[in-house]
Amino acid sequence: MVIGDYLSVPECLKNPLCFQTESHPSGIPSHKIFVFDGPDVGHPLGRQWHLTFYPQEKAGFTYLGLTLEHYCHRFGVIPAAERWNKIYVLGKDRAYLHKPAPTLYRPTVFTEIENATGVSFTIGTVQKSWSKLHGDQRDELLPGLDDIGSLSRDEFIYQVQRHRAVIGLGWPVQPSTPLEALCVGTPFINPVWLGRRTEPDRSKWHTQHPYLANFDPPYVYNVQDHREEDIVEAVKGVMENPLKEAFIPDDMKKEVYLTRIEGLITKNWSALARSKKVSTTSPPPQ
Repeated sequence: MVIGDYLSVPECLKNPLCFQTESHPSGIPSHKIFVFDGPDVGHPLGRQWHLTFYPQEKAGFTYLGLTLEHYCHRFGVIPAAERWNKIYVLGKDRAYLHKPAPTLYRPTVFTEIENATGVSFTIGTVQKSWSKLHGDQRDELLPGLDDIGSLSRDEFIYQVQRHRAVIGLGWPVQPSTPLEALCVGTPFINPVWLGRRTEPDRSKWHTQHPYLANFDPPYVYNVQDHREEDIVEAVKGVMENPLKEAFIPDDMKKEVYLTRIEGLITKNWSALARSKKVSTTSPPPQ
């Protein structure tokens, strides 16, 4: 079994010295090649050979998932009384604050919410955005944001531990950071846009973290775009009802994750490939 990313697997499937064919029997059969987290990458045997971080079974992908316990449990949960009255804004690039990013909040939202709640906002950007090279202004911070700069992973978790919550900007989509935050007892404020939060079927929401959109306070606060009152309500909820312990979704727990790994390894992928009537030693379609 070979698991590659969305860049390496397509290259293998195009390389006659990598992919097994009748003229190159020592190559890797297609049923033993899997794409991890690359749902837009074609595979000659179909979507079941795509492994995903988050459940997408309705789309036909194989859910592998991830587990963070081995890392985040090193840090523990800081009691609310010892945390700063700050919320961490998720985004390493200042360009996430400007179009073509979703720009889900008014430019003055962070100042307004600080005035309303007394809670301030932190962001940590890696460097000035590449967009500055093109002469635009997407490197500018919004008012009310304190940029603490680039952080190592341990330094970042240290910050998240001591903030009251993490809030999303819309990009990047479905990152692992909110799960890391929850694992150290820090809730996530998840923006919803291009749809209504009142829609009962949450799979129809367009949100930064579709997986976490299925959870509710005190773990996840789903807020509607351009509704600052939603954010104020979420901030007040975070302050009044803080998490007292780590939260890890059941399907992300280590033992459940390892069960999925075992299922992946022991499944008869060769038989499944044959049932599709697709040769595992034929070149993939171009």
